[in-house]
Amino acid sequence: MSGYDSAWQESFLSGPIGSRIDSDFENIVCDPTFILDDADPNHTFVFSNEWPCETPRDYLHNMGWCSILPFYYIEKLQENNPTTIYDLGCGNDFFARYYDNIIGIDMNIGVDIDDEWFSEREGTMEAFVSFNGLNMQNPGNIGKYKNLLTDTGRGVITFSGRNFEIPLNETETENIIRSHVNVIEYETVIQPIGFDGATRVIFSK
Repeated sequence: MSGYDSAWQESFLSGPIGSRIDSDFENIVCDPTFILDDADPNHTFVFSNEWPCETPRDYLHNMGWCSILPFYYIEKLQENNPTTIYDLGCGNDFFARYYDNIIGIDMNIGVDIDDEWFSEREGTMEAFVSFNGLNMQNPGNIGKYKNLLTDTGRGVITFSGRNFEIPLNETETENIIRSHVNVIEYETVIQPIGFDGATRVIFSK
């Protein structure tokens, strides 16, 4: 059972962060099946491979929509009072506008998350999130991201299995994830490539 139910949404939107978001955007969404086409039925958004670029999240926000599903996961990590939460594949660093301890990392702001970047940061992170921001070619990739965490650290990764090089069913995907990390919370929905990820995992080493 997911924690981002109507009670969580109401509580979050009445709090300090949620109140700011509610005043910043006309349409608030908290739906794991939400896709960009729900707000853009005419398919007017065009992604560019040039950096920096407008991201789907930027486009949605410019239309007055905001998905608060990622905030549920950020708030879960904040429960452990980390000094820093890294946002991997942050786009234009949207979440750092609302949290002082979030540091965004992305090609859009000049940082390439490559193998050298990973090797230099193994075991250094108290917390990180990545909302459809990492290159998850197969679920076993989560093992590499796990290595970024300290022994007591926690990570959140969301992704869509539609991006896997070799298609897997939901059971296979979950079993592989659980074989690589300690799963704290695991949620998945059947959908196209979703805005906030069809599968969302909170995990530790």
